Amino acid sequence: MVASTARAAPGAKPGRRFNEGTVCQARSGIIPLRMHPRESAELDTEVLFGECVTVLSQRNGWMHVRAELDGKEGFVQPQFFSDRLFTPTHRVRVPSVFTTRSRPVQSPFVAALGMNALVRVLTTPDKFSQLQEIGWVNHSCLIPIDQYEKDFVEVAWRFAGTPYFWGGRTGVRIDCSALVQTALVACGMASPRDSGPQSRELGVQICRENGLCRGDLVFWGGHVGIMVNRTDMLHATDNSMRVQIEPLQGVIERRRREEPEGKKEITVVRRLPEYAELLRCRL
Repeated sequence: MVASTARAAPGAKPGRRFNEGTVCQARSGIIPLRMHPRESAELDTEVLFGECVTVLSQRNGWMHVRAELDGKEGFVQPQFFSDRLFTPTHRVRVPSVFTTRSRPVQSPFVAALGMNALVRVLTTPDKFSQLQEIGWVNHSCLIPIDQYEKDFVEVAWRFAGTPYFWGGRTGVRIDCSALVQTALVACGMASPRDSGPQSRELGVQICRENGLCRGDLVFWGGHVGIMVNRTDMLHATDNSMRVQIEPLQGVIERRRREEPEGKKEITVVRRLPEYAELLRCRL
C-alpha cells in the first residue's frame, strides 16, 4: 500500500508539534491526506515529497493542514513533515519512480515519488542524480523546476494502465480528477483537485454538439475525462479500475445504464483556450 512508502522526515518524531500557521514541507514520498484524523479515515488526496502545507491546528498526533498546491484541507501525521524548508531545483516528470540509497539501481529502496514531486538535486555525476534527503534517481525522471511539459494530454496518457483509487494522485494509484490536475500542473497550469470545481473553473464551457477536440474535458456528476481526439476519451475509471482510453459514446451509454440519477448524463464540457491555441500552432 502507498501508506507504507510514507517514511518519517529525518530526525522527526511522531509527537512533534508545529504551531498554527507554520508552513511545513513534505519529507516523505507519498503522504495520505485523510478526511478525518485517524488511520482508518477515507483518503481524500495525497501530498507529495517537497510540497508545502500550512498547519491549521494539531492535536492527538494529527495535523489539520491546507495544501499549498490547491487549497485542499485534510489531516496528516506530523512526522512526515518538516518546518525546515528546502528550495527545489527539479520536479519529477514520470508517473512514479523509486529512489535508491545509492546510484546502482539494485541498491535498497528509499521512497516512491510521484509526478510533480519537488526535489533538490545535489549532484549528477552521471545519469543518476543524488537528491537531498531522499536518495538517488535516474536524471531522466526529472525536469528543472523552471521548465514545463508542453502537451497535457500526452502527459496524462503516460498514466495509462495506472490503478484507479479514490484519492490517489500518482502513478502508483490515481483518480479521475487527479489525472487532470497532475497533467495540467506538469504543464505549468493550475487546477483544482476535485472534478466539481474543475467543471466550473477550468477553461471555458463549450457546446458538445459543435464537436469535440483533443484536450476537451468532459464532466459528469463526480467524474471527468480527457478527450484524446474527437471521439475517444482518457480517464481513470472505477469501471475497469485503471486509467484507459475508451470511445466517448461507449462511456455515455454505460453510464446511462449503470450510474444513479445525477451521474448518468454529461453535465458540461470545457475547453482550455491555451491548449487549443497550442494545437492550432502545431497545424
